[in-house]
Amino acid sequence: MPKKPQPKLHRHFVAGPLFALMLGISIIAGGLESPANASDLTGSVMRLSEGEVVSLGKGVQAIVYGGNGFTASDHTEFSDGSAVVSANGLVQVRVGEWNVSGFHGAFHLSANTDALTVAALSTPVLVRKGSHMMIVPSGMQWRLNAENTLPLLPAGFALWTEGRTLSLLPERFFARQLQNLTFLPQADTSDFLPDTRSSEPWPLWTKVPDLRIGSSREQVQEQWNREALGYLRYLLEQGDAAQTDLFLHNALYADILSSEDARIMLEEVLTHLEAESPTRTLLLTYLIENEDFWLLSSLHPTFREETWALFGPHQSTEALALRLFMLPESLRAPKPVTAFVLQRWAYEAEHFVTGSSAAAFVRTLVQHFLPLVSVFEGQGYPERSRMLANALSHIVENAEVALPEESASALQAALSFSRVSLDEPPPPAPKPEPVQKPAPAAPVVTVKQEEAPAPSYTPDVVERRTYGVLRDIGALFTVETAIDAVEPNIARVTNILFSTPTGDRKFNFHFNVATGRIERVVVGNKDYPYSLSVEAFRDWVQG
Repeated sequence: MPKKPQPKLHRHFVAGPLFALMLGISIIAGGLESPANASDLTGSVMRLSEGEVVSLGKGVQAIVYGGNGFTASDHTEFSDGSAVVSANGLVQVRVGEWNVSGFHGAFHLSANTDALTVAALSTPVLVRKGSHMMIVPSGMQWRLNAENTLPLLPAGFALWTEGRTLSLLPERFFARQLQNLTFLPQADTSDFLPDTRSSEPWPLWTKVPDLRIGSSREQVQEQWNREALGYLRYLLEQGDAAQTDLFLHNALYADILSSEDARIMLEEVLTHLEAESPTRTLLLTYLIENEDFWLLSSLHPTFREETWALFGPHQSTEALALRLFMLPESLRAPKPVTAFVLQRWAYEAEHFVTGSSAAAFVRTLVQHFLPLVSVFEGQGYPERSRMLANALSHIVENAEVALPEESASALQAALSFSRVSLDEPPPPAPKPEPVQKPAPAAPVVTVKQEEAPAPSYTPDVVERRTYGVLRDIGALFTVETAIDAVEPNIARVTNILFSTPTGDRKFNFHFNVATGRIERVVVGNKDYPYSLSVEAFRDWVQG
């Protein structure tokens, strides 16, 4: 129960607080034998009862559960076994002939000679070998068998999608991995991030005197590079969009910006910029020039909205198709999604295929995602369900494609929702009907009895009961959600999500566990001074 969500070591483990009270993992010495190649890495951080934590450098950490684990040379390679990889920026791991990438989150790998299984925990995961690629949305898993070379689009849409079939992560497995990740120490960024500096470095030639006192040319160049990147970091964190744009397009810094150090710094800084920062979209626009990053951010719950608002430069049909087929799958996570994302998705789907192949593509798309409309409805996301149905309908209409009768009927049924707008206030509590006074009767002598006092619950019970009630009516808890006992029998609930007819929205209110009523509701900038029963509140929110 998220009594008071505490700051986590990693912001991207959104579900972490939900499992904070689960069965703990003992931290003991010698819980597992060290992988044979541990000496190739930067050293073991600690051991868990289930596995060993190792650092892969540049802020990347892993929990190795078994097998030969990782080796590190020019690139990080995973030999075999099972492990969880976590990073704040972009992480790339080589598994045989395949490159496995994630961004700002964690994923689980399991590999042997027969298959590679990828479980996306808090980041989408890109599995790629040249133009053969697959991306696994957060909360899903995918298995690549040894004989599966991942068909390309010329093989046909049916075969292409068949080789990319996803399955949901088992809840117990998902919870266990997130619990293990809470034991990872905070990654030290001082070793690979330059110090910020508020002024632009002097030109490189001014460093010539340093060569006269014994510094090598490489040392001088490296020092100047770090100063330049430190200045860029300062501009980004200060929100100076104009100067940042000049820096990113200055030919003087082109070689520095193409370096791995620059890439790592920019990705790390991006994850710490507030959504309102003037430099965040500018930086994201620069980073999505890399196709792998573009695909990952297109499905990442934190950056999905902004990435779909940008027009990427990529023309690979395989990458475009992968992005189109996996976006709706990425919407299973509780992170709110706006209608804009699905409208943009529908627009790109309409223009993806033209000519004789358009009809086959649209029919495949509708057949593939119609079941997801019902899934969203069953998960308690009615607005998300309706947005997907509307997007599919627009694609069919604009492409002028005739669907099979069964698909057409199913799509029509999905469009028939009727919802109430949250802009309308909730119904006020009904007024009690007047009670007819009885005729006067002979006085009866009675002994006055004191009314039983209302029960008084401890703060812990108030918070626990509030959590249980809200969970049962479909509330979504995030790291921002807080439940605090502030008065006798009353809990203050802040930043809790509900799926509403206008999308997933945040609510603040007070809940009286003794009377079972919700009061002082705030949605955005609107106050609703009504007192509602839990059932009335649920019906109002869900429309």
